[in-house]
Amino acid sequence: MLKDSDEIFEGMPVKDLVSWNSMISEYVLAGDGRSSLMCFNKIQADGLKPNRFSIISALGACALGHFLLNREEIHCQVIGRRFQLDLMIQTSLIDHLEGCWIPRDMRLCY
Repeated sequence: MLKDSDEIFEGMPVKDLVSWNSMISEYVLAGDGRSSLMCFNKIQADGLKPNRFSIISALGACALGHFLLNREEIHCQVIGRRFQLDLMIQTSLIDHLEGCWIPRDMRLCY
């Protein structure tokens, strides 16, 4: 199924934020955090701003592979874009930090 999604996505002449978010989420569901984060980075390289759905999925990708540096970069975006009050984003941050055994940083989410 992921292969079919990849083919359709790559064939799209214009990729909007919804299509990028779909791919990020699809990679997370497939357990491929690295590919998910590559998509997250490509969103920004294409000049689009990640929304709350992009960030939630990217944090899920970080949790899959314990990608701490990526998590820190995403957390900076959360703060910079004033998403820190978003309950779903807070939950995603806590899930990731808990999975990586970083209780010190978990306090920052509260």
